[in-house]
Amino acid sequence: MASTFPFNPLKGFPGEKKLARPETRTKPRELDIPQKTIARNMVFSDSEVWAFYRMSSAQFDFESTDIKSALLHMSSAAYASLLNLKGETGPIHIFPFTLSTPLDANAFLATSYSPAQAMVNPQYDSIMKYQANILKESRITMQDAYLGVLLGDRKKFQKTQVIDESEEPEESLEDAKKAFMSGMKKGSAFLAEHAKIFLGIYSENVSELEERNAAKRERTIRRALRQSALSCEPLTRDEILLATKSLLHPGVPVPPLEIEPGGRIGSHQIAYEYAHLIDNSRNTCLVITQEYTKATLKKYVATFTVSQLPEVLEFPNIVPFAEVANSAVSQASVFARLAIVPNNIMKEAFSFVRQQHILEAEDLKKSAEQIQEYGHAGITELQKSNLRLEELMEANDTIGEPWVRGSIHIRVYGDSYEDLETQFEKLKQEYRSQNINLRWTRNNQLELFMSAFPGSSLYVGGVTNNHILTNQFTGYLGLNFAANLGDDLRPNALRDSTAPRI
Repeated sequence: MASTFPFNPLKGFPGEKKLARPETRTKPRELDIPQKTIARNMVFSDSEVWAFYRMSSAQFDFESTDIKSALLHMSSAAYASLLNLKGETGPIHIFPFTLSTPLDANAFLATSYSPAQAMVNPQYDSIMKYQANILKESRITMQDAYLGVLLGDRKKFQKTQVIDESEEPEESLEDAKKAFMSGMKKGSAFLAEHAKIFLGIYSENVSELEERNAAKRERTIRRALRQSALSCEPLTRDEILLATKSLLHPGVPVPPLEIEPGGRIGSHQIAYEYAHLIDNSRNTCLVITQEYTKATLKKYVATFTVSQLPEVLEFPNIVPFAEVANSAVSQASVFARLAIVPNNIMKEAFSFVRQQHILEAEDLKKSAEQIQEYGHAGITELQKSNLRLEELMEANDTIGEPWVRGSIHIRVYGDSYEDLETQFEKLKQEYRSQNINLRWTRNNQLELFMSAFPGSSLYVGGVTNNHILTNQFTGYLGLNFAANLGDDLRPNALRDSTAPRI
C-alpha cells in the first residue's frame, strides 16, 4: 500500500539560527574542527552537545510492497518518538548520515584467515591472495548509517547539579546560591563548581559535572532509540574519531587512530588526530591531499544539495533517497541536518509565514514601479504560495503529526574535477526521475563539508535549509535500508549482519 505525503519548501522559518559565513576562497589551511571534547558517545563543541549512534540495517530491496511501506512508517515513527521524551517541548535536532568508504581487502580477509586451513591446504594462501585481488578490483564499498541527536546547549548542562546518576534533579539558581554559600566550608573545588553556576561563569573545558548531566540526557535518548525500529547503539569515542577521520580520507581505507585507547579526549588530541590541510582555493570543490601506502594522493570532494522536492511522493513506488545515490555512483555519502518539529509549533510557524506573505503582497501593491516591471509575477507567486500554505495548515490540523525541516546533501569524491562533474550529472539524472533537483553550489563547499562533521552546528545559507516536510520524509531517506552480503542487485554495497558491521 503506497503512502502519499506532501513536500513544500518554505522560506523564512521563524527563529532560524543563522551562522556567519566566513570567506571561502582561501589558500590551503588548517581545519577549524568543531569537536572540542569527545566523551563516551558525546561530542562537545564550543556551545552544543551531540550524541551519536549506529543505526542497524533493515533488509529492504527484496521485500514486498506492504513490508516496504511498513518499514517507511516504522522508521519515520522512530524519529518522531524522540519528541515524546520526558520534558521535551521544542524541536529535536537530528543528524542522520551515511559513510561510504572503500573496503580494505587485506584487512577484511585477515579477519577470516584460518591458520588451520593454511596448514592442511598448500593452495590456501594463494586462494586468499586471489580473493583479495578480486575484492580490490571490484571496488567494493562499505556503507554504515549513523544518527546524531542534539542533546542541548552546553550552558544547560553546566547549570545543573547532578546528585545521583539514577536520580538527577536539576539545580535551581536558588539551590546553587545555597550550595555556593555552604561550600565555603567544603573546599575550593566544590566552591568553584557552584560559583560558576551561581555567577554565570562557564568554562570552555568540559567538567565532570557537565559530562554527567549530558550523559543523563543521552541515556533517555538511547532508551528511546533502542526500542525503536532504528535499533540504535551508541558509538564509542574511537568510532566517532574514525567516522570523522574518514571524511578526511576519501577514497581510501581509513588509517588507524594515532592516539591511545582510553576515556574522553580534548581539543589538542582531536586536532592531532585530524591534522590535515584542505585546499579551498576553488569555488566549487575542495582538494584533499593525503598520504596512503607511501604515496601522495589528491582527491577532489564536492557536496551537492537538494534544492527542490516534489509536492507529493508515493512510497514505496519510488526508490528511497539514499538508494538512488548509491546506485548512481560508487561512493556517495548522504547526510541531512534536520529538526523534528511538534505540530503546535508548526501551526505557529505557518501563521508567521502567512503574515509575511500578506506584508510582502502589500509592499508589491504599494509600488507602482514594481507592479509594472515584475509585480504581477510576484503577486502570482505569492498567491500560489498562499494556496499551498493553506493546504499545509489544513494538513497540520487534520493529520496531527510532527514536521521535519532542514537540508539534504550528497557528498562525493573524485580523482579529478571532471570526475566530480560526471558524478553530478549521473546523480542529477537519477533524481530527476523522482522530480528531485540537485544543486552544486559555489563558494560554500567548505561550510557544507564541515557541516558533515559530527558535532558541527547547522550551516544555513542559500538553498541549504529551506525544506519543510512531513515526518514521513525521514523514512523515505532510507539511510538504514540495506541489502545484505550476497544480494546480486547491489554488488557494490557490502553488508553483513555479523560483527564487525561493514
